[in-house]
Amino acid sequence: MGQLATTLSLTCRRCLGGMQWPVEIEFDFRFDPDVPEGEEGEGVFALDPDAPVLDFSGPLREELVLASPEYAVCRDDCLGLCPICGADRNESVCECRSQEPDPRWEVLRELASGGQVGTAAPDDEDDSNDG
Repeated sequence: MGQLATTLSLTCRRCLGGMQWPVEIEFDFRFDPDVPEGEEGEGVFALDPDAPVLDFSGPLREELVLASPEYAVCRDDCLGLCPICGADRNESVCECRSQEPDPRWEVLRELASGGQVGTAAPDDEDDSNDG
């Protein structure tokens, strides 16, 4: 049984700025010489009886990964980077205008607004295969 308190240096997923994430974890590891390497279970790890030292780095690394946030954000109201010029919108307001919409998505926009896209007007020709 043990405890680890440290601070992880992470990168905010919105603004790409550096951030610190304090971590405090409790762990309970058991090293067993009868457990083959690669077949460890939760909290139970293989022990090489001939090893000169007991290496905690693997199990601790695993605990730190599990304790770190899946999506690190420096603060809840982080505005991130401008998708056009790349400016950090937390530090300055850029003058970029939103881009013109991609015309390839126009069909879906019209369908979402209730329009009928791609319906052909009936013509006078008979398309039947009656002969």
